[in-house]
Formats: sequence, C-alpha cells, structure tokens
Amino acid sequence: MIYHISHGEGLSDVKMSIFKLILMVLLTLTVIGCSGDGTAVTQEMQGYMQDIEATVEARLAEERAIESRIEAEVETKIAEMIAFAERYGSGELIATATPVVVATPVVVDTPVVVDTPVVVDT
Repeated sequence: MIYHISHGEGLSDVKMSIFKLILMVLLTLTVIGCSGDGTAVTQEMQGYMQDIEATVEARLAEERAIESRIEAEVETKIAEMIAFAERYGSGELIATATPVVVATPVVVDTPVVVDTPVVVDT
C-alpha cells in the first residue's frame, strides 16, 4: 500500500491505521490479562475475604463491648441517683425546671429639653 501524504487524505488513513493497531494491541493485552487460572485468583480472594470478615467481626465485638459497658455505667448511675433521692429526698422523683429570666429591650420615650426664650414683662 502506497500512501500519498502530500494530498492530506493519505495522512488521515495513516492515523486511522495507527489507531486500529493500538486498539488491537490494547484488546489483546486485555484478553491476555483476563485469562489465566481462575482458581488461584479465587483462593487468594477467599483468603482476603476471610481476613476482612475477621476484622469486621472483631470491630463489631469491640463496639458491642463498649455499648454494654456504657449501658452498665448508666444503669449504675441511675441506681445511685435513685438511692440518693430515697435517702435524702421525699421519696418521689419530681422533675423541676429552672426558671430562666430573659431580658427584652424596652423603648422608653425620654423628654427632649428645648431652650425656648421666655418673655418677661418688666
């Protein structure tokens, strides 16, 4: 095949041929890369999955332990508060609210002093 580069149309044919060649090389590399022994990949992936599952289970166990510790502390504090109220209080628990004073600005009219001349009869 003889290319006539001087005409301009031949140059686009060369570019198209190079593009096709690169595309074929990429597809070939993709097929070669994806082919292979699938059992080795799956066994390796199973090992990774087992590691991930063990890590997730360990973290969940830690979170459950933290939650149970917090629940035990809260229950202990509630029991202490109830015992304190029964010992020193009237025996009944009353929820009270602390009053809050909210200052609101008030507009007050102030008298304006104006110097007015006073006429005095003499």
